Amino acid sequence: MVQCSGPDLGPMTTESQKTWMWREWTTESLLPSAEVEALAATLWQRYSEQVEVSYPSPITGGRYVFRPKGWVGLWSLGTSGLLSIRPKVPIKNVFNMWAWAGGLQWLKGLVVSSVDEDISDCLYRMLVERIQGRLHRGLFRTYVPRSERTTRFAGRLEIPPMIQSPWRVDLPCRFQEQTADIKENKILAWTLFLLVQSRVGDVQTRRQGEKVLRALMQHAGLKPFCASDCVGFTYNRLNEDYSELHALCRFFLEFLSPGHEVGEHAMLAFQVDMAQLFERFVAAWLKAHLPGSMKLEMQWSIPYGSGDAFRADMVIQDVDTGRCLAVLDTKYKQVDAPSPADVHQVRSYAEAMDCSQAVLIYPVTPGRPLDSVLGRIRTSTLAFSLDGDLELGGESLLFDLLGKMSSSA
Repeated sequence: MVQCSGPDLGPMTTESQKTWMWREWTTESLLPSAEVEALAATLWQRYSEQVEVSYPSPITGGRYVFRPKGWVGLWSLGTSGLLSIRPKVPIKNVFNMWAWAGGLQWLKGLVVSSVDEDISDCLYRMLVERIQGRLHRGLFRTYVPRSERTTRFAGRLEIPPMIQSPWRVDLPCRFQEQTADIKENKILAWTLFLLVQSRVGDVQTRRQGEKVLRALMQHAGLKPFCASDCVGFTYNRLNEDYSELHALCRFFLEFLSPGHEVGEHAMLAFQVDMAQLFERFVAAWLKAHLPGSMKLEMQWSIPYGSGDAFRADMVIQDVDTGRCLAVLDTKYKQVDAPSPADVHQVRSYAEAMDCSQAVLIYPVTPGRPLDSVLGRIRTSTLAFSLDGDLELGGESLLFDLLGKMSSSA
């Protein structure tokens, strides 16, 4: 994967593939050309949810204009090359956000070797190193039942097969065999296999990944798995480190999706919806830090009409009474002022919940913050800053939030 040394927004070439390096929340304006036209057509046809495309017109000054919509990652563009959209949030904070959102606090210790290193590169390297370490210590093994005809007695005899074939001299036996060819290890092999087939990681990491995969496949066979297969295991002192390995596998199986074939190899597209990640992160952080007298619920259903319902991002309730103290809605945007639609939305949720506090939470404080009272509902904007220390950003948000709720108590 191409590494970018700064916010250069022009195309870069690696091997035979052109990689367009863009930044989150940054509008790209490119002069018409055959390759830009092909890029625009591909994005408009395949990835309109991730990137807004405006074709040349007097309004755009005769240029193609591309506006990323809050997604970061890597997209395969077929013959048009690759698109890499890097987050404006520091990479280490993206890891920390995902650690909170996924309940994986150990990710906070991840070392990022470059300020522009891709999320997938870092985690790929971590996965390879941890599987390699486990291979050196020995893979987790367990006993599985096995049936086999043998000339030597083992386990227990299976009587029905003996009766059906009394002339055979070999004995049908059923026994327990210790093996590493189990689901715990097969998930590692499948994830590593997909990564080896992709363009994720630098040359050194890819080579090391191939080496580790060959060693792993001597013990565990290949079988397709999905992200949901990586949960539900029981861990003990013999395999407790597998919880982190399976979490890494879940990350890749969730965010890596098959792309369009490029050259001789299939491309895996790494994609993260930052708006969804921001919502999950803020909710997880607040849940862990709210006073014991309060609780937070996500995706609170607010019925209306015949069987229909709104869903508020977050609702804070009083533990004892169940009374709604605040309705929170996250908006992963950089804005000068909240839009009327966003204000109306969160106010409607608060009114439906008979709540006096409606709060919009942004990653950056709006240029013109809102704090207004209409009727009995106070609507305000707060920020959970993602640029620096996330703990400090969370503490600042919580201090302001508790202040607003106490003023209306």
